[in-house]
Amino acid sequence: MENRWSEIWSKRKLTNDESINLEDLMKADGFDSFKPLSPDDWREYCSIISKKLDLKSGSSGYEVGCGAGAFLCALYEIQRLG
Repeated sequence: MENRWSEIWSKRKLTNDESINLEDLMKADGFDSFKPLSPDDWREYCSIISKKLDLKSGSSGYEVGCGAGAFLCALYEIQRLG
C-alpha cells in the first residue's frame, strides 16, 4: 500500500461550527479513509487506554501531534458520562 497520508490529510476540513462532535473529529483525522471505525468503537478503545494509563475522573491531559483531538474528545465524553 502506498503512503497516501498527505493526500488524505489535505482533503480533511472542519467547519467553524460550534457543534463539532467526535464523529467530525474522527473524520478530520482520517479514520473513515481505510476501514471505517465507529465512534462507539473509538470510545471503547479510548476507555481501555484511559484505564491502562490509570486516568482518574477530572484528570487533565495534553495530546500532542495527534490530529484533530478525537482522542481527548472521547476521553472527555467518557469522564463526563461516567
